[in-house]
Amino acid sequence: ARYCIEGGMELSNAYSLSDFYIQKADRCKTPEEVAALHPAMCMDYAKRMRNLRKSKISSLHIAVCLDYIYDHLHTHITAEQLAKLTGLNISYLSRLFKKETGQSFVSYLTDYRMDRAEEMVLNTDEKSYKIAEKVGYQDANYFSYVFKKKFGVSPSKYRASGK
Repeated sequence: ARYCIEGGMELSNAYSLSDFYIQKADRCKTPEEVAALHPAMCMDYAKRMRNLRKSKISSLHIAVCLDYIYDHLHTHITAEQLAKLTGLNISYLSRLFKKETGQSFVSYLTDYRMDRAEEMVLNTDEKSYKIAEKVGYQDANYFSYVFKKKFGVSPSKYRASGK
């Protein structure tokens, strides 16, 4: 709930959803039932955040681009791919993307990847190179460079600080 609130979800919605899942967890009888509930809860929050981000977008073309980014985060994504996907000229798509998101495609993609990486650094024990792969970086050193540029410290130091 806290991450969703930081991401723009209304306080009442985030806490209502949290209460809903706490009540469901309270009704679980075994550790296996709780373990099965966790991924469903995470997916529910993720879908709601995805819809929240998309609700601020007015163009169908940009919504398609964002869906593609969210679904293919672990892969190499280019503006050319998105232009082909939407059927728009790359120059026009770039201007539209900036107008609707407030960022260039590259900045948006990098920020989104780093936000997901930050969550994984703080909430998993995954090695940096695995996190790098999961957020679309083939070069773990470059991933660490970008992470440090955004957060001021390496992923391992960030994890140790528990921010």
